[in-house]
Amino acid sequence: MPWDELKDVARTDTTQTLTNKTLGSGTVVTEATMTLGSDADGDVYYRSGNKLVRLAKGTAAQVLTMNTGATAPEWASGGTDIGTVYSIG
Repeated sequence: MPWDELKDVARTDTTQTLTNKTLGSGTVVTEATMTLGSDADGDVYYRSGNKLVRLAKGTAAQVLTMNTGATAPEWASGGTDIGTVYSIG
């Protein structure tokens, strides 16, 4: 869809579905709603290849880390060990 057509659609419609479209660089999309399947509050999306992949939200005290292959994020136990704390003075 050419940029001029997209601007016209944005002026006349409150909802526009873009499927397999490319927006030019510098395009600003405001107040957009993105639905990618079974979305839930707190979900995280990351790029894997050419697709957005959904990572369901973690549980209380979990932290986001990278998997052992450093190819994707994953949730892990946050633990409570902060290491050794030294008092100076």
